[in-house]
Amino acid sequence: MNALRHDFPILDSEPVDPEIAELQRQLAVSKRWARLLERASLGMALAMLAVTLPIIIWNIYRGFSAGAS
Repeated sequence: MNALRHDFPILDSEPVDPEIAELQRQLAVSKRWARLLERASLGMALAMLAVTLPIIIWNIYRGFSAGAS
């Protein structure tokens, strides 16, 4: 069994290298931030659309009503 542990260190019950564990933790945090920013950017896009769409519709309506009179 010791030969297997030497060939495959993952089988060893000792904890992983602390540097690798820290990098994995940082990667997980980065992925969480990426998801959060993705949701925030989608929310901002929807908010901008909610603000600008009524203005565009109002300007089109005014343009048609001004042309009709």
